Amino acid sequence: MTGVLAGQRILSARENDNSARTLAYTAIVANSASSASTTEVVAITTPTILFRSARAFRLSIKGRMALTATGDEGQIGVRKTNSTTNPKLFDSFRFGGGPAGTYGYFFQNIVINTSGSDVSVPLVMTYFRVTGTSVAISASTADPSYLMVEDIGPASDYPSATSLT
Repeated sequence: MTGVLAGQRILSARENDNSARTLAYTAIVANSASSASTTEVVAITTPTILFRSARAFRLSIKGRMALTATGDEGQIGVRKTNSTTNPKLFDSFRFGGGPAGTYGYFFQNIVINTSGSDVSVPLVMTYFRVTGTSVAISASTADPSYLMVEDIGPASDYPSATSLT
């Protein structure tokens, strides 16, 4: 246990605040629609998540991207609310570019809420085609694609993390 001074009582709220805990795990188990668009398409929408003030959160994004043709490149992002116009909390930048096929990905980013008040919003994971023919998010029951959000501690521990607000 870290952050406890000698003689200090350990309360359950303090213990919980010092431990990473999952706030949301949203997965898809079927392929998304194939998109030839260079405009973002929403693949996953989480339920509303409470992002407590002065806290840090780890976003984990895992899955597979299907590329239709050789040289296709895709990109993945995460945004607040069910909108593709809010500022990105995560951007994978382009990936792929090899032969047509399915490419696995696992990305993480840290975001912090230093707004002074709690924020309750859903998050969306988006994807789009950067170059080439088309892309899709590939998923199955044995290999889901997901977006997971964890509360990982005080925002002050991550001073240069992406701001949630």
